[in-house]
Amino acid sequence: MIVLELLLLSSVIYLTLGSPTSVSDVTDERKDDRKIRNNSLRLVTVVARHGERAPMDTYPNDPYVNNSMEPYGWGQLTNEGRRSQYSQGLFLRDRYDDFLGPIYSPNIFHLQCTAVDRTKMSALLEAAALWKPNEKQSFKSDLPWQPVTLFYEPLSEDSLMLTWNTCPRYAKLRHAITALPEVQKIQEDNKQLYEELTNLTGMTISTPDDVNSLYGTLTAEKQMNLSLPEWIKDYYPDKLIPLTLYHFRLNVYNDLLKRLKGGRFLKKIITDMVAKKENALEPDERKMFMYIGHDSTIVTLLDIMHVWNNQMPHYNIMIMIELHESDNEWNVEVFLRNTTDHEPYPLTVPGCTTVCPLNKFIQILKPVLPDNWEEECKVKDGYTPPPPPQP
Repeated sequence: MIVLELLLLSSVIYLTLGSPTSVSDVTDERKDDRKIRNNSLRLVTVVARHGERAPMDTYPNDPYVNNSMEPYGWGQLTNEGRRSQYSQGLFLRDRYDDFLGPIYSPNIFHLQCTAVDRTKMSALLEAAALWKPNEKQSFKSDLPWQPVTLFYEPLSEDSLMLTWNTCPRYAKLRHAITALPEVQKIQEDNKQLYEELTNLTGMTISTPDDVNSLYGTLTAEKQMNLSLPEWIKDYYPDKLIPLTLYHFRLNVYNDLLKRLKGGRFLKKIITDMVAKKENALEPDERKMFMYIGHDSTIVTLLDIMHVWNNQMPHYNIMIMIELHESDNEWNVEVFLRNTTDHEPYPLTVPGCTTVCPLNKFIQILKPVLPDNWEEECKVKDGYTPPPPPQP
Protein backbone atom coordinates (compact mmCIF):
# COMPACT_ATOMS: atom_id res chain seq x y z
CA MET A 1 0.00 0.00 0.00
CA ILE A 2 2.85 2.41 0.82
CA VAL A 3 4.45 1.67 -2.57
CA LEU A 4 1.10 2.38 -4.25
CA GLU A 5 0.84 5.70 -2.41
CA LEU A 6 4.33 6.64 -3.51
CA LEU A 7 3.56 5.75 -7.13
CA LEU A 8 0.42 7.87 -7.04
CA LEU A 9 2.35 10.73 -5.47
CA SER A 10 5.01 10.48 -8.17
CA SER A 11 2.32 10.67 -10.87
CA VAL A 12 0.78 13.77 -9.32
CA ILE A 13 4.14 15.53 -9.12
CA TYR A 14 4.90 14.62 -12.72
CA LEU A 15 1.56 15.93 -13.98
CA THR A 16 1.67 19.16 -12.01
CA LEU A 17 5.30 20.07 -12.47
CA GLY A 18 5.99 18.45 -15.82
CA SER A 19 9.12 16.68 -14.59
CA PRO A 20 9.48 13.04 -13.58
CA THR A 21 9.97 12.08 -9.91
CA SER A 22 10.88 8.52 -9.05
CA VAL A 23 9.61 6.53 -6.08
CA SER A 24 13.13 6.46 -4.66
CA ASP A 25 13.25 10.28 -4.79
CA VAL A 26 10.07 10.51 -2.71
CA THR A 27 11.35 7.87 -0.30
CA ASP A 28 14.58 9.82 0.10
CA GLU A 29 12.56 12.97 0.83
CA ARG A 30 10.72 11.14 3.61
CA LYS A 31 14.01 9.92 5.03
CA ASP A 32 15.46 13.41 4.88
CA ASP A 33 12.38 14.85 6.59
CA ARG A 34 12.60 12.16 9.26
CA LYS A 35 16.29 12.94 9.81
CA ILE A 36 15.50 16.65 10.23
CA ARG A 37 12.75 15.79 12.73
CA ASN A 38 15.08 13.47 14.63
CA ASN A 39 17.55 16.36 14.95
CA SER A 40 14.98 18.33 16.95
CA LEU A 41 13.55 15.35 18.85
CA ARG A 42 14.46 15.16 22.53
CA LEU A 43 12.10 12.55 24.00
CA VAL A 44 9.40 10.21 22.74
CA THR A 45 6.75 8.30 24.68
CA VAL A 46 5.19 5.32 22.91
CA VAL A 47 1.94 3.82 24.20
CA ALA A 48 0.58 0.77 22.39
CA ARG A 49 -1.98 -1.98 22.72
CA HIS A 50 -0.75 -5.56 22.67
CA GLY A 51 -0.97 -7.70 19.53
CA GLU A 52 -3.59 -10.16 18.33
CA ARG A 53 -4.55 -12.70 20.98
CA ALA A 54 -6.70 -15.73 21.60
CA PRO A 55 -9.99 -14.96 23.39
CA MET A 56 -9.69 -14.35 27.12
CA ASP A 57 -13.15 -15.62 27.99
CA THR A 58 -16.16 -17.19 26.33
CA TYR A 59 -19.92 -17.66 26.60
CA PRO A 60 -21.99 -20.80 27.31
CA ASN A 61 -23.15 -21.32 23.72
CA ASP A 62 -19.73 -20.70 22.20
CA PRO A 63 -18.81 -23.67 19.99
CA TYR A 64 -15.22 -23.16 21.19
CA VAL A 65 -16.02 -23.11 24.91
CA ASN A 66 -13.94 -26.26 25.44
CA ASN A 67 -11.28 -25.39 22.89
CA SER A 68 -7.70 -25.34 24.18
CA MET A 69 -6.86 -22.37 21.88
CA GLU A 70 -3.69 -23.96 20.60
CA PRO A 71 -0.85 -23.43 20.34
CA TYR A 72 -0.56 -21.07 23.32
CA GLY A 73 -3.86 -21.02 25.19
CA TRP A 74 -6.62 -18.61 26.17
CA GLY A 75 -5.71 -14.93 26.24
CA GLN A 76 -2.22 -15.51 24.85
CA LEU A 77 -0.65 -13.79 21.87
CA THR A 78 -1.20 -15.67 18.63
CA ASN A 79 1.56 -16.08 16.07
CA GLU A 80 -0.04 -13.24 14.12
CA GLY A 81 0.12 -11.12 17.27
CA ARG A 82 3.78 -11.93 17.67
CA ARG A 83 4.53 -10.98 14.09
CA SER A 84 2.56 -7.73 14.40
CA GLN A 85 4.35 -6.63 17.53
CA TYR A 86 7.75 -7.47 16.08
CA SER A 87 6.81 -5.42 13.00
CA GLN A 88 5.90 -2.52 15.28
CA GLY A 89 9.41 -2.61 16.68
CA LEU A 90 10.86 -2.54 13.16
CA PHE A 91 8.67 0.46 12.37
CA LEU A 92 9.90 2.30 15.44
CA ARG A 93 13.52 1.50 14.59
CA ASP A 94 13.02 2.91 11.10
CA ARG A 95 11.26 6.04 12.41
CA TYR A 96 13.64 6.82 15.27
CA ASP A 97 16.87 5.19 14.12
CA ASP A 98 19.01 8.34 14.02
CA PHE A 99 17.52 9.58 17.29
CA LEU A 100 17.93 6.40 19.34
CA GLY A 101 21.27 5.30 17.99
CA PRO A 102 22.33 1.64 17.59
CA ILE A 103 23.41 0.80 21.16
CA TYR A 104 20.82 -0.43 23.66
CA SER A 105 21.06 0.89 27.19
CA PRO A 106 18.42 0.79 29.95
CA ASN A 107 19.30 4.44 30.50
CA ILE A 108 18.17 5.29 26.98
CA PHE A 109 15.11 3.03 26.74
CA HIS A 110 12.48 2.35 29.41
CA LEU A 111 10.04 -0.51 28.74
CA GLN A 112 6.92 -1.02 30.87
CA CYS A 113 3.71 -3.03 30.62
CA THR A 114 0.87 -4.42 32.68
CA ALA A 115 1.22 -7.73 34.49
CA VAL A 116 -0.43 -10.02 31.95
CA ASP A 117 1.29 -12.39 29.57
CA ARG A 118 0.19 -10.78 26.30
CA THR A 119 1.48 -7.31 27.22
CA LYS A 120 4.76 -8.67 28.59
CA MET A 121 5.30 -10.69 25.45
CA SER A 122 4.29 -7.78 23.19
CA ALA A 123 6.73 -5.50 24.97
CA LEU A 124 9.60 -7.92 24.57
CA LEU A 125 8.80 -8.55 20.91
CA GLU A 126 8.78 -4.84 20.09
CA ALA A 127 12.06 -4.40 21.94
CA ALA A 128 13.59 -7.38 20.11
CA ALA A 129 13.03 -5.66 16.77
CA LEU A 130 13.90 -2.21 18.03
CA TRP A 131 17.19 -3.21 19.65
CA LYS A 132 18.85 -5.85 17.51
CA PRO A 133 22.40 -6.22 18.81
CA ASN A 134 25.30 -4.83 16.85
CA GLU A 135 28.70 -6.49 16.95
CA LYS A 136 29.55 -5.06 20.36
CA GLN A 137 26.32 -6.24 21.99
CA SER A 138 26.02 -9.61 20.26
CA PHE A 139 26.63 -12.41 22.75
CA LYS A 140 25.78 -15.35 20.46
CA SER A 141 26.61 -15.22 16.78
CA ASP A 142 23.56 -17.18 15.62
CA LEU A 143 21.08 -15.23 17.78
CA PRO A 144 20.30 -11.69 16.52
CA TRP A 145 18.59 -10.78 19.80
CA GLN A 146 19.47 -9.25 23.12
CA PRO A 147 17.55 -9.03 26.40
CA VAL A 148 16.17 -5.70 27.57
CA THR A 149 14.98 -4.61 30.98
CA LEU A 150 11.20 -4.92 31.39
CA PHE A 151 9.14 -3.31 34.14
CA TYR A 152 5.57 -4.39 34.73
CA GLU A 153 2.75 -3.27 36.98
CA PRO A 154 1.12 -5.82 39.31
CA LEU A 155 -2.66 -5.55 38.85
CA SER A 156 -3.19 -5.32 42.60
CA GLU A 157 -1.08 -2.18 42.87
CA ASP A 158 -1.39 1.36 41.54
CA SER A 159 -1.16 1.14 37.78
CA LEU A 160 -0.49 3.85 35.25
CA MET A 161 -2.26 1.97 32.48
CA LEU A 162 -5.14 0.28 34.31
CA THR A 163 -7.20 2.06 36.94
CA TRP A 164 -10.17 0.54 38.70
CA ASN A 165 -10.13 -0.83 42.24
CA THR A 166 -6.77 0.87 42.86
CA CYS A 167 -8.82 4.09 42.83
CA PRO A 168 -11.97 3.45 44.92
CA ARG A 169 -13.46 6.84 44.08
CA TYR A 170 -13.16 6.11 40.38
CA ALA A 171 -14.84 2.70 40.75
CA LYS A 172 -17.66 4.28 42.75
CA LEU A 173 -18.24 7.12 40.28
CA ARG A 174 -17.98 4.80 37.27
CA HIS A 175 -20.76 2.68 38.76
CA ALA A 176 -22.86 5.72 39.68
CA ILE A 177 -23.03 7.13 36.14
CA THR A 178 -25.08 4.15 35.03
CA ALA A 179 -28.02 5.77 36.82
CA LEU A 180 -27.82 8.99 34.76
CA PRO A 181 -30.91 9.59 32.59
CA GLU A 182 -28.95 9.65 29.33
CA VAL A 183 -27.24 6.37 30.20
CA GLN A 184 -30.56 4.81 31.18
CA LYS A 185 -31.97 5.88 27.82
CA ILE A 186 -29.19 3.96 26.06
CA GLN A 187 -30.09 0.98 28.20
CA GLU A 188 -33.77 1.23 27.31
CA ASP A 189 -33.04 1.72 23.60
CA ASN A 190 -30.97 -1.48 23.56
CA LYS A 191 -33.19 -3.61 25.77
CA GLN A 192 -34.33 -5.82 22.90
CA LEU A 193 -30.76 -6.28 21.65
CA TYR A 194 -29.66 -7.31 25.13
CA GLU A 195 -32.46 -9.88 25.30
CA GLU A 196 -31.62 -11.33 21.89
CA LEU A 197 -27.92 -11.59 22.71
CA THR A 198 -28.71 -13.18 26.08
CA ASN A 199 -30.84 -15.85 24.42
CA LEU A 200 -28.30 -16.52 21.69
CA THR A 201 -25.17 -16.63 23.85
CA GLY A 202 -26.59 -18.26 26.95
CA MET A 203 -25.14 -15.61 29.25
CA THR A 204 -26.71 -12.49 30.69
CA ILE A 205 -25.96 -9.46 28.56
CA SER A 206 -27.44 -6.29 30.00
CA THR A 207 -24.84 -3.52 29.75
CA PRO A 208 -22.35 -2.03 27.28
CA ASP A 209 -19.63 -3.71 29.35
CA ASP A 210 -21.17 -7.12 28.59
CA VAL A 211 -21.37 -6.29 24.89
CA ASN A 212 -17.72 -5.22 24.92
CA SER A 213 -16.76 -8.58 26.41
CA LEU A 214 -18.69 -10.46 23.72
CA TYR A 215 -17.24 -8.27 20.99
CA GLY A 216 -13.72 -9.00 22.24
CA THR A 217 -14.34 -12.76 22.24
CA LEU A 218 -15.79 -12.80 18.73
CA THR A 219 -13.04 -10.55 17.38
CA ALA A 220 -10.35 -12.81 18.80
CA GLU A 221 -12.02 -15.93 17.38
CA LYS A 222 -12.44 -14.34 13.97
CA GLN A 223 -8.79 -13.20 14.02
CA MET A 224 -7.82 -16.83 14.63
CA ASN A 225 -9.84 -17.86 11.55
CA LEU A 226 -12.32 -19.84 13.65
CA SER A 227 -15.72 -20.25 12.02
CA LEU A 228 -18.37 -18.26 13.86
CA PRO A 229 -21.98 -19.47 14.31
CA GLU A 230 -24.40 -18.38 11.59
CA TRP A 231 -26.49 -16.20 13.94
CA ILE A 232 -23.50 -14.00 14.69
CA LYS A 233 -23.58 -12.51 11.19
CA ASP A 234 -26.73 -10.61 12.13
CA TYR A 235 -25.02 -8.97 15.10
CA TYR A 236 -21.25 -8.92 14.69
CA PRO A 237 -19.65 -6.53 14.18
CA ASP A 238 -22.14 -3.80 13.21
CA LYS A 239 -24.66 -4.07 16.05
CA LEU A 240 -21.99 -4.59 18.70
CA ILE A 241 -19.63 -1.76 17.76
CA PRO A 242 -21.76 1.21 18.99
CA LEU A 243 -22.20 -0.29 22.46
CA THR A 244 -18.58 -1.42 22.64
CA LEU A 245 -17.48 2.14 21.92
CA TYR A 246 -20.03 3.41 24.45
CA HIS A 247 -18.44 1.14 27.05
CA PHE A 248 -15.14 2.97 26.49
CA ARG A 249 -16.94 6.32 26.60
CA LEU A 250 -18.45 5.49 30.01
CA ASN A 251 -14.96 4.87 31.40
CA VAL A 252 -14.08 8.53 30.76
CA TYR A 253 -17.58 9.99 30.81
CA ASN A 254 -16.73 13.32 32.44
CA ASP A 255 -13.68 15.34 33.45
CA LEU A 256 -13.53 13.81 36.92
CA LEU A 257 -13.53 10.26 35.56
CA LYS A 258 -10.90 11.30 33.00
CA ARG A 259 -8.80 12.82 35.77
CA LEU A 260 -9.00 9.74 38.00
CA LYS A 261 -8.62 7.08 35.32
CA GLY A 262 -6.07 8.61 32.97
CA GLY A 263 -4.75 11.78 34.57
CA ARG A 264 -2.04 10.04 36.52
CA PHE A 265 -0.58 8.45 33.38
CA LEU A 266 -0.72 11.66 31.36
CA LYS A 267 0.84 13.57 34.27
CA LYS A 268 3.74 11.09 34.27
CA ILE A 269 4.27 11.64 30.54
CA ILE A 270 4.15 15.42 30.95
CA THR A 271 6.40 15.37 34.02
CA ASP A 272 9.01 13.44 32.06
CA MET A 273 8.85 15.95 29.19
CA VAL A 274 9.24 18.90 31.54
CA ALA A 275 12.17 17.18 33.27
CA LYS A 276 13.80 16.60 29.88
CA LYS A 277 13.41 20.27 29.03
CA GLU A 278 14.94 21.30 32.36
CA ASN A 279 17.81 18.77 32.16
CA ALA A 280 16.41 17.09 35.26
CA LEU A 281 15.26 13.76 33.80
CA GLU A 282 16.94 10.76 35.40
CA PRO A 283 18.75 9.14 33.79
CA ASP A 284 19.54 12.12 31.62
CA GLU A 285 20.32 9.87 28.63
CA ARG A 286 16.69 8.72 28.44
CA LYS A 287 15.28 9.04 24.91
CA MET A 288 12.28 6.75 24.84
CA PHE A 289 9.60 5.48 27.20
CA MET A 290 7.53 2.61 25.84
CA TYR A 291 4.33 1.41 27.53
CA ILE A 292 2.38 -1.65 26.35
CA GLY A 293 -1.19 -1.83 27.63
CA HIS A 294 -4.74 -2.53 26.58
CA ASP A 295 -7.59 -1.12 24.52
CA SER A 296 -8.81 0.94 27.47
CA THR A 297 -5.28 2.30 27.97
CA ILE A 298 -5.31 3.73 24.45
CA VAL A 299 -8.85 5.15 24.56
CA THR A 300 -8.30 6.74 27.96
CA LEU A 301 -5.07 8.47 26.93
CA LEU A 302 -6.54 9.71 23.64
CA ASP A 303 -9.72 10.88 25.33
CA ILE A 304 -8.10 12.85 28.14
CA MET A 305 -6.04 14.64 25.48
CA HIS A 306 -9.35 15.33 23.68
CA VAL A 307 -8.20 13.58 20.50
CA TRP A 308 -10.24 10.37 20.60
CA ASN A 309 -12.56 10.39 17.61
CA ASN A 310 -14.44 7.22 18.50
CA GLN A 311 -11.84 5.01 16.83
CA MET A 312 -12.05 1.35 17.76
CA PRO A 313 -8.79 0.59 19.63
CA HIS A 314 -7.80 -2.43 17.56
CA TYR A 315 -4.84 -4.66 18.32
CA ASN A 316 -1.45 -2.91 17.85
CA ILE A 317 -2.88 0.64 17.85
CA MET A 318 -0.09 2.98 18.95
CA ILE A 319 0.30 6.56 20.20
CA MET A 320 3.57 8.47 19.89
CA ILE A 321 4.05 11.65 21.94
CA GLU A 322 7.16 13.50 20.80
CA LEU A 323 8.98 16.34 22.51
CA HIS A 324 10.93 18.60 20.16
CA GLU A 325 13.31 21.50 20.73
CA SER A 326 13.69 23.98 17.89
CA ASP A 327 15.00 27.57 18.04
CA ASN A 328 14.93 27.43 21.86
CA GLU A 329 11.24 26.48 21.80
CA TRP A 330 9.89 23.21 23.18
CA ASN A 331 6.94 21.66 21.38
CA VAL A 332 4.79 18.54 21.65
CA GLU A 333 3.57 16.51 18.69
CA VAL A 334 1.14 13.61 19.03
CA PHE A 335 0.75 10.86 16.42
CA LEU A 336 -1.63 7.92 16.11
CA ARG A 337 -0.72 4.77 14.20
CA ASN A 338 -3.86 2.69 13.79
CA THR A 339 -3.00 1.09 10.46
CA THR A 340 0.07 -0.09 8.60
CA ASP A 341 -1.39 1.28 5.35
CA HIS A 342 -0.69 4.88 6.23
CA GLU A 343 1.97 6.97 7.93
CA PRO A 344 1.02 7.84 11.53
CA TYR A 345 -1.68 10.49 11.71
CA PRO A 346 -0.76 13.77 13.45
CA LEU A 347 -3.32 14.69 16.11
CA THR A 348 -4.22 18.21 17.21
CA VAL A 349 -5.18 18.87 20.82
CA PRO A 350 -8.16 21.27 20.69
CA GLY A 351 -7.06 24.79 21.51
CA CYS A 352 -3.59 24.26 20.11
CA THR A 353 -1.87 23.44 16.84
CA THR A 354 -0.40 20.17 15.60
CA VAL A 355 2.97 21.46 16.79
CA CYS A 356 1.88 22.51 20.28
CA PRO A 357 4.13 24.52 22.63
CA LEU A 358 4.82 22.43 25.73
CA ASN A 359 3.57 25.09 28.13
CA LYS A 360 0.31 25.46 26.21
CA PHE A 361 -0.08 21.68 26.02
CA ILE A 362 0.15 21.53 29.81
CA GLN A 363 -2.19 24.48 30.30
CA ILE A 364 -4.90 22.96 28.10
CA LEU A 365 -4.75 19.59 29.83
CA LYS A 366 -4.36 20.85 33.40
CA PRO A 367 -8.03 20.16 34.35
CA VAL A 368 -7.47 16.40 33.89
CA LEU A 369 -4.13 16.26 35.73
CA PRO A 370 -4.59 15.26 39.39
CA ASP A 371 -2.76 17.27 42.04
CA ASN A 372 -2.55 14.26 44.35
CA TRP A 373 -3.99 11.15 42.73
CA GLU A 374 -3.81 8.98 45.85
CA GLU A 375 -5.77 11.53 47.91
CA GLU A 376 -8.28 12.21 45.15
CA CYS A 377 -8.97 8.47 44.88
CA LYS A 378 -10.03 8.10 48.50
CA VAL A 379 -13.65 7.70 49.58
CA LYS A 380 -14.97 8.58 53.02
CA ASP A 381 -17.78 6.06 53.40
CA GLY A 382 -15.72 2.89 53.46
CA TYR A 383 -16.76 1.96 49.94
CA THR A 384 -15.26 -1.31 48.73
CA PRO A 385 -14.87 -1.43 44.97
CA PRO A 386 -16.02 -4.53 43.11
CA PRO A 387 -13.40 -6.73 41.45
CA PRO A 388 -11.88 -4.99 38.43
CA PRO A 389 -12.99 -6.09 34.97
CA GLN A 390 -10.61 -8.42 33.14
CA PRO A 391 -8.11 -6.30 31.16
